[in-house]
Amino acid sequence: MTGVTGAVDGIQSGISQSASGAARLAANGSTIASGAQALADGNAQLASGASELASGLQQGADRLSGTETPGADAASVAAEPVGLEVSTENAVGQLGQVIGTYFVPLGLWVGALAIFLVLPRLSRRVLASTAGSGRVLGSEAVRAGGVAALQALLLVLLLHLVAGVSWALLPATLGLSLVAALAFTAFHQLLTVGLGRAGLVISLLLLGVQVAAVGGIVPSQALAGPFAWISSVSPLGWASTGLQQIVAGGSVGVGVGSAFALAAFGAVSLLASRLVIRRARRASVLRMLLPATA
Repeated sequence: MTGVTGAVDGIQSGISQSASGAARLAANGSTIASGAQALADGNAQLASGASELASGLQQGADRLSGTETPGADAASVAAEPVGLEVSTENAVGQLGQVIGTYFVPLGLWVGALAIFLVLPRLSRRVLASTAGSGRVLGSEAVRAGGVAALQALLLVLLLHLVAGVSWALLPATLGLSLVAALAFTAFHQLLTVGLGRAGLVISLLLLGVQVAAVGGIVPSQALAGPFAWISSVSPLGWASTGLQQIVAGGSVGVGVGSAFALAAFGAVSLLASRLVIRRARRASVLRMLLPATA
């Protein structure tokens, strides 16, 4: 009996332990189920966040590309991401007009040089005469200025006929060209009165410097700094700039300023020529008196 009782007690103890283990297993299963549910909720939140991130990135890309909805506009933006609009003020329709505004002043300068190659130099007889210095200077200036004015007229007519410049601009182009022609003539008169034929060599040297500096075919901005400065202070540069502004319909102030600069240049040249003639006449009188007193 004692053995039977012990066996029964062992069975009961085993059953009790099995029940306790089953209860623990059930509790652990509930914990696992709860963790699985939390994991599923986290995955759902992660998917929602990823969707919102993708949507935000798409909106940002649309704003950067300049279109809110992808389509034909987005394709055009992708094909040409940078747009450029070019507007030209005071456009010149023909290349010949640009070249003409450069070669007209150049022709006037060479023409003034040629005039004083042909005209005889003031003789000692003229310098020793009783005529005033202004009259002596004026007689030569009138002859040279008449030829220079005719040259200016012919060059301006070629500018309008060949280059196709509007005839409505004829008063402005002719006026500026006449001022430039007379100014260049006055300057070459100063060179010949003061230096004789050697003054014409100085004219050629100045012409070479100005041709290199004036922005005709090549813009002056593309040249070195000293050349740009020379262009801004040279008579050939003033004449070329003034004609360019007239032909292109540019700044009226720049064109008028160029004309005034050329007029002032010519006036200063005439004044200097008169002073040189006065000094030369005094020297000529002294040379004539010295042998007589000796």
